Amino acid sequence: MIPSDKRINIADYESLLHYIRQIGGAIGFKDLNSVYQFANYEITKLAGFQKESDMVGVSDENLNCDAASCADLFRQQDLEVINTQRSMQKLDIQRYADGELHFRLVTKSPLYNKKNVVVGISFNSQRVTPLLFKKISSLMREISKEGGNKIECSTFSLKESFDLNNNLSSTENSILFWFMHGKNAREIAHILNRNKCTVESHISNIKDKIECSKKSEVFDRAMELGWYNIIPSHLVF
Repeated sequence: MIPSDKRINIADYESLLHYIRQIGGAIGFKDLNSVYQFANYEITKLAGFQKESDMVGVSDENLNCDAASCADLFRQQDLEVINTQRSMQKLDIQRYADGELHFRLVTKSPLYNKKNVVVGISFNSQRVTPLLFKKISSLMREISKEGGNKIECSTFSLKESFDLNNNLSSTENSILFWFMHGKNAREIAHILNRNKCTVESHISNIKDKIECSKKSEVFDRAMELGWYNIIPSHLVF
């Protein structure tokens, strides 16, 4: 149960709708339990509902589209925004109720009440530009190339570094990303236009920085830290 002083309180719902409808993109608010308290018409239609009011009280696992399969990841992202009180940018690749596969950039931010207490999150989702779509599509195809899979629905946080303490260099972040997604040193060297020995040296440095005793532990350690669904932002922008 959310305490009364931490609940989202919208006194004049229709007035709020009037103003928010003038803002572009898919916009919504969730409470501390990741339950929708508001969603504009665009996100309502994408999620498979008819009216904006139909989204109130709904959780991500109850969305009427394939995005519901990412509910646990959405919840983890919401909690990170709430706990850190910092905005997060993420990439959503989802098949929504219209049947199309969407590539969308989403910004999640902490939502405060008048007493400056965090009561949930706000989000704004926009379809990526054609240029960014081309870059992301290439990235996703490279990820799925190993198993010959099509681009699957997923959600990725976009961050400067996997490590919040920034102990990893930009190159090490790139290498770790590809390493986690099944690429070996030779393949990573080809993708990043680097020497194979240089890549292997970086992997060894990553091993030491994330406190692994051997290279074979790097993947498991990164998964344990929750880094699999993070993309270093410099690979996208």
